[in-house]
Parts: sequence; structure tokens; C-alpha cells
Amino acid sequence: MNLYFKKYGNGIPLVLIHGLFGNSDNWMLFSKNISKRLPISVYALDIRNHGRSGHHPVFSMEALIDDLAEFLNTNDIENPILMGHSLGGKIILNYLKEPISKDVKSVIIADMGMRGHEMKYHHVELLYMMKKTPLESFSNRKELEKYFIEKISSKRLAQFVLKNIKRNAENTFSWKINLEAIDLYLEKLIGEVSYDSPLHIPTLFLKGAESDYINEEDRDIITRNFVNPKIIEIQKAGHWLHSENPVDFENEIFEFLEKENLEL
Repeated sequence: MNLYFKKYGNGIPLVLIHGLFGNSDNWMLFSKNISKRLPISVYALDIRNHGRSGHHPVFSMEALIDDLAEFLNTNDIENPILMGHSLGGKIILNYLKEPISKDVKSVIIADMGMRGHEMKYHHVELLYMMKKTPLESFSNRKELEKYFIEKISSKRLAQFVLKNIKRNAENTFSWKINLEAIDLYLEKLIGEVSYDSPLHIPTLFLKGAESDYINEEDRDIITRNFVNPKIIEIQKAGHWLHSENPVDFENEIFEFLEKENLEL
């Protein structure tokens, strides 16, 4: 699938993959900032069934891995730094199992571990709420914002959901994301990831201090599967650590990239 992407800066390629219900727009500020601080090119993707990328009834991990491989090949990207948040991190961790990943320069995983886990309640709740939302009954975004704030009780999360809504040519609203495909495959995307032998690749895991996506079991699995991985907690941040504490998040990535990847 031909994925939509935005490119920032020039230099060593960093391919950035958002999480579930996200899109490349969520990473605009980070992409601009990090590409100004370092000589890198950030390619911020929209995965299939999200953002401006195409819809497809298949939303399997195999398809997501194939999309990433196709993107790198089509855009002649060699020796990339791969960075992913949440589901984006899971895609990268699975991609590293493939022989084609041997040229990956380094990896950054934001708030996602390697163990299999049950579906998070907030994902299930959000998906159900979005599927039940009568978009055709709203005439403007103010009405939509009020509706979602009342349903979710969080203005930040309501704004996150609103980024997945577009206005059509008929002046009505519709979802940018393919809710049906996501609903069908979501539970199959959260299995454990492991490798036949530990990977010798510079790897940074960033954990939101107030998030449980990376726990002690994850730390053990990570250290068994990577040689000398770096695991850092971002304070005053939960799962959306890049928006909850963007300064510390960006600084940790800057230090990692400067040390492990770049000849400045």
C-alpha cells in the first residue's frame, strides 16, 4: 500500500510510525524540532486505515510490516532509524524479525513493550464510542468537541479523536480511519514479540512513568532480546508521553541519536 507521509529536514533518515487512532499530524511539532536540532530527515507516516493513507479491509501485522518494507523500498531509504509509538512500536518490533530489517541503523520505541497483553480498556472504549457516534447529525466541530468531551471526560483525548474526523464534499463529517477493519484485527496485533537471538542494534525504549505499557516483565523480555538496550522513564507522562512531556521526550531522543547514530 502506498502510505501517505510528511518529510521534515535533511540527513540520516528517521522513519516515524504513530500509534492506534493517531496520524502523522500528531508528530508535526516533534518532527520539526528534532530535524532542526540534528541532521536527520524525519519521515512521519500514516499507517493504512489511518490519516491520509488508504483504507483496506486487512489490518493484520503482516500487512503493516509489508507496508513499512514497501515504503522504505519505494522511497530508496537505506539504513533508517525506526521510531514508533504504541502500535507503531509494535510494528517495528515485529519488522525486526524479518531478514530485510538487517540494515536498520537503530530503533526507538515509545511506550510499548514486547510482551503480549490484553486490549486496553481505553482503546476498546474509544473504538466502541467512535463506531456509535452519529457523525451525520453534527453540523460543526464545536458540536463534535462538546459531544466527545462529555463522552470521554478529557479535552485532550477529545481533541485526539477529533483529528480522525474530516468534512466531506457534501459538507458532512466522516471518519478518516477505517473503524471496521481496526475493530476486526485489533486483538490480533498485541501478541508477544521475541527473537531467536538477541539483536545487536542500538535501541532506546521510552516509558511513560505513569503508564503500564512497559512493566518489569517487559524489562526482562527487552533485555533478553536486545544487547544493551537503553530503557528510560519520562516523568510526568503517561502513554501519550510525546504530548504530555514533550521537552524530556525530545531531549532523551536527541541524546540517543547524537550518541548512537550521528557523526556531528
